[in-house]
Amino acid sequence: MIIFELNIFGITIAPSYYGLMYVIGFVSGYYYIFKKNIISKENLDDLFFLFS
Repeated sequence: MIIFELNIFGITIAPSYYGLMYVIGFVSGYYYIFKKNIISKENLDDLFFLFS
């Protein structure tokens, strides 16, 4: 279900509620992990190299 629809130079942008929930989940996950210091800044490099 589309929240709104926006046309810019022939490109249609129409976010859905699924996309909105995805963004809310990403932002809340970012807040939970980084603001609560679950993963410290020093360990981010190790985490990056672990998955690459």
